Amino acid sequence: MIRLNDIEIRRDDDTSLTDRPVTLRVEPGHLVGIAGVSDVAKTQLLRVIAGELAPDHGTVEGTPEPSDLAWIPQDNHLSMALTALENVAVPLIAAGVSGPDATAQAEQVLTSVGLGESSGHLVEELSGGQQQRVAIARALAHPGTYLLADEPTTALDAGNRRRMMHLLLERAEGGSAVVVTTNDPDSLAGVTNEVLNLDDL
Repeated sequence: MIRLNDIEIRRDDDTSLTDRPVTLRVEPGHLVGIAGVSDVAKTQLLRVIAGELAPDHGTVEGTPEPSDLAWIPQDNHLSMALTALENVAVPLIAAGVSGPDATAQAEQVLTSVGLGESSGHLVEELSGGQQQRVAIARALAHPGTYLLADEPTTALDAGNRRRMMHLLLERAEGGSAVVVTTNDPDSLAGVTNEVLNLDDL
């Protein structure tokens, strides 16, 4: 379990990103949503959860090991020169999964996000929404306990937004701790155990 206790993150002018300190618990088996207008505040909180950023005030308990953490970044960090399948399989191989098993896992998770028929396409040939689903598939294939998703559904249509959120919920129900940020609190309705709305702080 990760606990954020009275966290403050300050801007360069020493003002806080939120009006009040943030307290949050992230535990396996739960999907937590962080909503709000400011992309900076939400992303910085994810970095605090991941142990990448030290808060200016407050404490963090239970920071995960990097190997136990999967990320879905806003800019997806995909390799444009690789296929969708390779973008998902290569990190698995790097983590010690055999080539055939990594390929099978990658094919399975790409099918789950609706890209089974596009798995052999270069990422640069895919639309923005398809690329985002590859990034989601890559994170879902990661076996870690913690999955952090920064605006994972922004580039998706309504149907795919619902589909991806339910896949993230399934990941949480399978025992992972999942944190999702969004500008749209309504997208979290019915799929989260808890929502932290930064606009209400």
